[in-house]
Amino acid sequence: MLYDEYAPFILINNNDAISAKIFTLAHEIVHVLVGASASFDLRQLQAADNATEKYCNEAAAEFLVPRVELLFQFKKTGTHIITLQKFLRLVLL
Repeated sequence: MLYDEYAPFILINNNDAISAKIFTLAHEIVHVLVGASASFDLRQLQAADNATEKYCNEAAAEFLVPRVELLFQFKKTGTHIITLQKFLRLVLL
């Protein structure tokens, strides 16, 4: 995502799964809302590990799967809290 006050530019990989495309779009929209371009680590060929990227990931995740709803569904189905904690550790790395 290249941020510009008047015309931000978002790229989404067409080869990604639809779920990845949706997450990417939500993530990049957060970049637009905070007014910051995406960061990229050219040595590792992946997103940079910085506060802005982490915030965009967390905001996109919360938008797509709100924590309150996730907890409600786990309680509703009787899933043990330890299972939920292990799951959250995996998805919030």
